[in-house]
Amino acid sequence: MKHPLALLGMVSALTLSSMAWAGASADEVEDLLARAAAAHEQALALEHGWAVTEPFMEQARQALADGNVDAAHELAQRALLTAEKSVAQAQSEAEAWKGRVLGS
Repeated sequence: MKHPLALLGMVSALTLSSMAWAGASADEVEDLLARAAAAHEQALALEHGWAVTEPFMEQARQALADGNVDAAHELAQRALLTAEKSVAQAQSEAEAWKGRVLGS
């Protein structure tokens, strides 16, 4: 083969893609849910929790209880994302409102 690195790249890509299909574990879902809950609590403390976060967490827990780990993983990821984004928005709004209200 003229390009041995090309073969190495293809093998690496196949290995990575097969790992992506391996599926999530219940422990990973629990970890995501714990992180989502902590971030959501932080957002609530900042008075900026998004209403969609808790339903995502509840749906993830139900999917996990039903044995659908992949669906639970996806829902837990959504819960974590919304929780983190709500915290980021709260932090951003702590100063941004002044520009809108005071015009500076």
